[in-house]
Amino acid sequence: MNDYQTLYEKDADPWNYSGRAAEILRHRSVEELLKNTGKRFEHVLDIGCGLGHLTRRLKSVAAHVSACDVSAVAVQKAQNLPQNKGIHFFTAQFPGIPRQAEKFDLVVVADGIHEYVPEPHRGEALSEIERLMKTNGTVLFSDYMRPGKFDPFIRFVGERFKIVKLVYLNDRLWYQFESWFKAVRHWEAVKILLSQIWIAKMLQPLSALLRTYGSTHLVILASKK
Repeated sequence: MNDYQTLYEKDADPWNYSGRAAEILRHRSVEELLKNTGKRFEHVLDIGCGLGHLTRRLKSVAAHVSACDVSAVAVQKAQNLPQNKGIHFFTAQFPGIPRQAEKFDLVVVADGIHEYVPEPHRGEALSEIERLMKTNGTVLFSDYMRPGKFDPFIRFVGERFKIVKLVYLNDRLWYQFESWFKAVRHWEAVKILLSQIWIAKMLQPLSALLRTYGSTHLVILASKK
């Protein structure tokens, strides 16, 4: 937890989710996928919300949005952003979220299981999500991983939930493109280049030709069994 506190204390937006084209497209994709379910959710929980870049998009599909993060600094910053008005933010460990059982009809966990939960605690994390969901609830996982990890993660989620839809975001070529500029990513010209959504969109169909190997993010939409 201290690592995340330090990150948010040192940097206003540690992963620059507001300025990187691939991350903006990822958040848009999650929002559109939820919109396409045709559901209007009553209570939504976003686990691992950071500064609320994805969280605020959930307002378009939900009446009430709550969000938590392990970093109290991130939560404080998120609360102070005017674009996050109306969202309830709170600090919590995951697993270990202190909310009543069966409260949420949608739980969103973006880069929150495979990326940040240690492997010995991932089963406990899924159990907690199941506890927090209403009987007819929906859960959305979005995780960054190597293609060889996709099938094991799908099986892992499928042991506990009924998988409704799988979406591969075809973003690998863009992340490769980003990596070429890693050493100079703080240069203003590079920031402008990496914010160009049209370039990220142009690379998506090329990534799609690689099938699952063209993605770094897998999105899983699931429900309780």
